[in-house]
Amino acid sequence: ENDYTTYAQWLEAEKEVYVKHLFQESLIKATKTVSPLPEESYLYFYQEILDYYHMVAYYNSIDYETLAFYYGLSETVVMNEAVKQTTYNLALYALMAENGLAWSEEDFNTKYDALVAKYLEEQKNATEEDARKYADGFIMQLKHELTEETVIAWATEQSFPTTTE
Repeated sequence: ENDYTTYAQWLEAEKEVYVKHLFQESLIKATKTVSPLPEESYLYFYQEILDYYHMVAYYNSIDYETLAFYYGLSETVVMNEAVKQTTYNLALYALMAENGLAWSEEDFNTKYDALVAKYLEEQKNATEEDARKYADGFIMQLKHELTEETVIAWATEQSFPTTTE
């Protein structure tokens, strides 16, 4: 289930996901050679991943151990994913700072307002206040998405500069 009404829309969305994935993997690979991370830097993501899969197990009415077995989630797998996420985020924010990149408040408001509108569309009886409270729970995620989009656009421009003649 998705919001795409044409194959072209779906294809464009998949292209964005693929580019993001390639960028993430390339950045992680390049950054891992710099220096190892201290344990406390990735424990947040370790717990976040565990919490996510516990929630999935709960909503599917199965115990976590069964879900972990199904997905092949060992402590090592979860820890490796946590280290990858931490490495990526640190590199992403370092690139943002080192290159003087920034997203605008207008960009943030556009994303925030779109989330509010989507909530109001999906929750027919919701009020504007309900929708804003909901969206407030995603502020950090929206900011991270903007940061990621900004850095990926910058990296793409560095790799494939546009020429004007």
